[in-house]
Amino acid sequence: MGYQIAADADGAVTLERTQDGGTTWSTTVTGLPEVAHWDLTVGSDGSLLAVTQTGAGDDRVAEVRVSRDDGRSLAVARAGGMPVASVSVAPGYAWLFGRNDGRDGEADHLVLTPDARVWSRIPLASS
Repeated sequence: MGYQIAADADGAVTLERTQDGGTTWSTTVTGLPEVAHWDLTVGSDGSLLAVTQTGAGDDRVAEVRVSRDDGRSLAVARAGGMPVASVSVAPGYAWLFGRNDGRDGEADHLVLTPDARVWSRIPLASS
């Protein structure tokens, strides 16, 4: 099973799924927000985890979305992460960066999940 985000010439964003190693793809979700990036991974329980950003400018936040129905829907599992330019998924894990005091500046922790159910808070080293 594999997933990809695709955007057509008009900017319509869809989630597509393959079950044959990429030979064929089928659209599972249409009308996703047109954002700078979507990072995808499959969680430890087989769910699809997607990290994306919503909002514009200073109102932009990162969020983790999850699909437990083979990509037919994507629900927000956790929102309010700091938008950063780094990758926010690795095989089997997704995470959001955060700052305890809510101010601008560097993140001081991240919240990590293998399945969008269990979350671990990991402090980051201060500079």
